[in-house]
Amino acid sequence: MKNKFTKPLFVSIVLIFSLLLSQSCQTENDEIINLQPESKKVSLSEKVDSETREKLNINEIKTLNKNNPISLGLINEIRKNDIEIDKLDTDNINYISFLNTDVNIISIGTDNPNNKIIAYEFNGKYSLLRSSKVENLYNIQSLDKNDFIKVIENKNPSLEFVTNNSVNSFSNYVYSEQLSAHKNSSYAHRTEDTCCRNYNYTGCVNCTVGGNGLVWILLSAIAPEINVAIMVSCIGAGPDAWC
Repeated sequence: MKNKFTKPLFVSIVLIFSLLLSQSCQTENDEIINLQPESKKVSLSEKVDSETREKLNINEIKTLNKNNPISLGLINEIRKNDIEIDKLDTDNINYISFLNTDVNIISIGTDNPNNKIIAYEFNGKYSLLRSSKVENLYNIQSLDKNDFIKVIENKNPSLEFVTNNSVNSFSNYVYSEQLSAHKNSSYAHRTEDTCCRNYNYTGCVNCTVGGNGLVWILLSAIAPEINVAIMVSCIGAGPDAWC
């Protein structure tokens, strides 16, 4: 499926931008109208509208029980990486699948509501990331504390994609596995020009978000999982990639 990230989303941009402004602005008097009780926890699925889902080729967003096999797989992987399990919020596990890739995203909250562990997952293999909130955006790092998506703090905060060896290695693994799986398959490539087939992972990301900096910022402000989802179509990118 052709990458939809370059489609104009004027309506979505206006709506999301308005939400961002509402978080930083106050009324002149002390009367504040609450549209919903602060105690109500908004799920990730509720935060992501249909237009954003279409743009990012999202198939499904769901909250998982901690005993779900997908949840247990992530928790076991976290254990292997010496992350303290008691600091995880196992009631806040989310799963995102996509229409244009077999790579999934799984996230789990922590005892700090501004931080999450997020994973790219493919056939039981993981690339683990940490997210932390900065202003209304999210820094994303690999577990070795190397940047992947970095918030540039200034008067008008921006995002910077940083080549990350851990994510790059995972992308190469996915590319190799998919190339091998489809080598003798009758499955035909799609004919559209796509960023993921014309470039390696780093080039694909630059192709995907290039010239769309404002859209990237506004979408990524929805949630750290969406920030990571913008890049998901590039996992497994390379010559003759199945994407």
